[in-house]
Amino acid sequence: MRIAFFVNTYLPNTFGSSVSVEYFRKGLEELGHEVYIFTPKFHGFDLKNDKAFFYPSIMYGYKIQYPLAIPFSPKINNKIAELDFDIIHTHQPFTIGYQALKNGRKNNVPIFFTYHCRYEDYSHYIPFIQSFVKKYVSGAVKKFANLVDCVIAPTSDIKKILEEKGVISPIEIISTGIDWEKFQKGRREEMRKEFKIKSDEVCFWWLGRMEQEKNIEFLLKVIKLFSREFMKSKFMLVGSGSEMENIKEFVETENLQDRVIITGLVPQEEVQNYYSAGDILIQPSKSETQGLVALEAMASGMPVLAIRATGTVDIVKDGETGFLLDENLDDFCQKAKELLANKELFEKISRQAREEAFKYDYKNKARELVEVYKKVIENSKKK
Repeated sequence: MRIAFFVNTYLPNTFGSSVSVEYFRKGLEELGHEVYIFTPKFHGFDLKNDKAFFYPSIMYGYKIQYPLAIPFSPKINNKIAELDFDIIHTHQPFTIGYQALKNGRKNNVPIFFTYHCRYEDYSHYIPFIQSFVKKYVSGAVKKFANLVDCVIAPTSDIKKILEEKGVISPIEIISTGIDWEKFQKGRREEMRKEFKIKSDEVCFWWLGRMEQEKNIEFLLKVIKLFSREFMKSKFMLVGSGSEMENIKEFVETENLQDRVIITGLVPQEEVQNYYSAGDILIQPSKSETQGLVALEAMASGMPVLAIRATGTVDIVKDGETGFLLDENLDDFCQKAKELLANKELFEKISRQAREEAFKYDYKNKARELVEVYKKVIENSKKK
């Protein structure tokens, strides 16, 4: 099949949706399909992919730097018609998403939409009255989803949320895959030596955008408590964002410069090495659609301590691959103590985490997506 991916946020950004798109692109191409990327130009970055086409863009600098598409390009429209796609699959509903919709209808091609995130939870990126923005965004997503031929939801919880919003288009559940084998090859000893993490120290680990929707406030409370309760411990925070300066200020105020490691953004081809340095993942986010970080941590053998939240609850098996908890510091601390006091329990959960994550290998998820593509194509022929 010849497939068009329309993506508002793509490489070099390492948002969950960007990583998801890359895994699916890679998996589909390994299965013999052609995948073309249509995305806004990220100025200063050279995406080495001859199947990528770029909409003109401006760099948007409120909180996070990313390209904002100018969704108008006769050249791209002509290219889409020329390539005669079997599938048009948009990964966001706005700007470029409407170009996917327009071109799909014009060329009579089935249109898919993956609901990567709960967009109203990210309304603070738009500097306007939040109550209005949330309501508008929620309504716009529902309207868009009802205009496509099939919606892809990463988890059953997300499917339920979409149905409650009033989405009546067919919804299929396909979670994002991961490159499981990649996370078995992390250079643990080398990374721990580089960051001065001793062999008898536990490394509590976190990765994500340093933004308010990731519940950074609770993460810092966990670090403050754990730094007292676990004297032989380090904390590795991987990522960047507008909250980074507040995190650095917290570290200095609490005098934790020797305990907290802030790496900034890391290249995707190196991320497995950073994961391998960790021992226990702390996942405080209450705004997840699929828990990709939890999956990658599990593939690395890390037990997960996570707030019981949409997306995460579909990935982490409570008591088997980690623990799902209320937003309560004492609960997080108690479970960390249980894991560290019982080597047999730690190793069991670590092993089970790896085994569970293997089920999400990206090649299997790409196969699932192909089957859904085929089903929708067949249904469209009957209309």
